[in-house]
Amino acid sequence: MGRMKDSVSKEEEEEGAAVRIRGYYVLLPIILLHTELVFVQGTRSALYAKDRESVTVTVQEVTARSVGAMIALYERAVGIYASLVNINAYHQPGVEAGKKAAGEVLALQKRVLAVLNEASCKEPVEPLTLDEVAERCHAPEDIEMIYKIIAHMAANDRALIAEGSCGSPRSIKVFLGECYVDDLYA
Repeated sequence: MGRMKDSVSKEEEEEGAAVRIRGYYVLLPIILLHTELVFVQGTRSALYAKDRESVTVTVQEVTARSVGAMIALYERAVGIYASLVNINAYHQPGVEAGKKAAGEVLALQKRVLAVLNEASCKEPVEPLTLDEVAERCHAPEDIEMIYKIIAHMAANDRALIAEGSCGSPRSIKVFLGECYVDDLYA
């Protein structure tokens, strides 16, 4: 889970690893499994489409303690929020919309991978900016999602090489460490 601190290092701030909440910096290490990323992003997209907000919490290491803490945090947050707004906390509108949006994220990931394969198989390798990837995917409006897909691929050592600072996404250039890595994402 994120740690709360009064200040953060320059590296943490530049890497986008810290968010300031109510006067404290909360460190947010990025680690999600591939399948969860798709469902999380799909659900977030569905909520956003209905003008609803969402919050993502991540853990640095998946242990019995961290999983238990996340479940307890979730249950308490849901219960408190439901009592504040007088709703049934376990009614789940948008589940189908979340599944549809997850399918759209998977389709975009395939296009991103195809673009990176094409650029990475050239001699010399052609590193691409996020804008170039979005343009070649014909999805400039999905640049945030492309950034999240690429950050996820890089964090999970999926043959992707990213150069630049996560704190400054426009500075990032990406390419694949090898050609034709489609089988990694099947």
